Amino acid sequence: MPAGDRGIGALDFVLHAHLPYVRSSEPGSLEEDWYFQALQECYLPLLEVLERTAADPQQRPRLTLGLSPTLLSLLSDPDLNGRFPAWIALRRQLLQEAPPTLAVPAHHLEAQLGAVMAQWQACGSRECSI
Repeated sequence: MPAGDRGIGALDFVLHAHLPYVRSSEPGSLEEDWYFQALQECYLPLLEVLERTAADPQQRPRLTLGLSPTLLSLLSDPDLNGRFPAWIALRRQLLQEAPPTLAVPAHHLEAQLGAVMAQWQACGSRECSI
C-alpha cells in the first residue's frame, strides 16, 4: 500500500528469519536443541498466526518475511525434523515429573507443547510450509 494511503501512525513490520546452520549428525545435540526450540517458540507460532489471519475474511494481512537459505535447509531436512516429535515428547515427560510447587506452570507449558505437537502433526498431513 502506498505510504500516503496508510494514514498517520501506520506501522510496518519486516521480519527476517534466520538461524545459524545447526545441523548436527548427532541426535540430541545442543545445535539440534536450538533448532527445535526455535520451531517451538518462533516458527510454528508465527505460522499459526499467519494461517489464522489469512483465513479471516475481515483481515487484510500484509507481511514481508525473509527466510535465509540456512533456515530453509533446516526446515526442509526430513531426518532432522523427524526427531522433533521425540524432542517434544521428552519435554512433556519431564513436565509430568515437576514438583508440586511448579504444577501450574508445568501444566501450562505441557498444554502449550501439546498444541505445538498437534500443529506439527497437522503440517505433516497437509500442504503446510515449514
